[in-house]
Amino acid sequence: MPSPPVGSILSFIVPLERADSLGKALFQMKKQQVSALPVVDEGLVVGWVNEDHLADILLGDADAVDRVRVGEVIAPVPALLDASEPLERALAIFQATGAAVLPVVWSDGRYQGCLTRADALLAQAGKMTPPRVGGMATPLGVYLTTGVVDGGVGHLGLILAGMAMAAILWIAQGVVFLLFTIGYSVSGWPFFRDLLLMARDSFSGPPTEEILLVIVTSSVLMLVFLTLLRLVPKMAGYHAAEHQTVNAIEAGETLTPDQVQRMPRVHPRCGTNLWSLLSLVYLGAAVLAVLLSTRFGRENLSLVVTLVIVMSLLIMLNWKRFGGWIQDHFTTRPASPDEIASGIRAGEEVLARHFHTAYTPPSFAQRILHQGLLQVVIGVVLMGILLQLLNAQLDYLWHFLVK
Repeated sequence: MPSPPVGSILSFIVPLERADSLGKALFQMKKQQVSALPVVDEGLVVGWVNEDHLADILLGDADAVDRVRVGEVIAPVPALLDASEPLERALAIFQATGAAVLPVVWSDGRYQGCLTRADALLAQAGKMTPPRVGGMATPLGVYLTTGVVDGGVGHLGLILAGMAMAAILWIAQGVVFLLFTIGYSVSGWPFFRDLLLMARDSFSGPPTEEILLVIVTSSVLMLVFLTLLRLVPKMAGYHAAEHQTVNAIEAGETLTPDQVQRMPRVHPRCGTNLWSLLSLVYLGAAVLAVLLSTRFGRENLSLVVTLVIVMSLLIMLNWKRFGGWIQDHFTTRPASPDEIASGIRAGEEVLARHFHTAYTPPSFAQRILHQGLLQVVIGVVLMGILLQLLNAQLDYLWHFLVK
């Protein structure tokens, strides 16, 4: 197996600037878990600072941590690694310089990131992972990407994923309407009648009641949508397999069925987390709108402001936990052996392509294409057109039967 180029295994380490304090330099070293950091000016590496150098300064003058700027103590970099350089050459440079981390630049000299000696040795042993792997679940299987190369199902699967999501949402809307209809028929409660009117965008009551109906309708729709998403064959299982495969890759595990199956189904970068954040913000804003539309809310603005602060803190502290809970209970389910196998195939393909592809900085268009979001949007639009045509036929049939 050919060794990967340096650019394929670098880490995107945030560099320092000349005006940064020594305190910031130390904080960034700790945060990014490196012993040295490059100093960059207009995209070019102009030097670096390392722990040994900072120790010499701060042990003699502790106050220098905030007073002295990085530009005043900058030192020459032992070596710069070219992103297209083969791994063997990089390892030789590490051995010659004794450095634990070195900056990586592209052919024009612009800073790309850093490579640590540990990462280089892991890559040499075939254990290194790409800087970041993401993916999606589709009706055809698992899709994975580094943002530059991809593996698993192709663009058709991503388009079908968008179509499936739009279809599930359409079905969820129908289920919600049916639930409200049954509720009104059984109980005769006017609130269910108002919910039906809201679902058909024909409610014309007071603003306070309208906002309350929006909250209830939206909450029920989200719950039904998530329930259907879990029940749809394959989608939730492939979603779990996608997460488990990415977790295995990021943990440096071998992609075998047993290893992948042991990985968690929840992943911190899943789009479900962002969706949960937006949902919480939306519901919080709706509750606030209800309060402000009442006399009590308008006359107790200090209480409303306090409530806003408390809700904001709760959302900030818990949205990822809420997103993880949704992943665990709704958007994923235990993957079958076939679904795990789909994740493994995607993982093996994306790793092979990543390590065998000559490194070039990806363009914005490349990132958009490989992320898969564009294809999903295309699928949503296509299904939206089909459902609009279907709705027209259903409306015609409904009016025909009513008459």
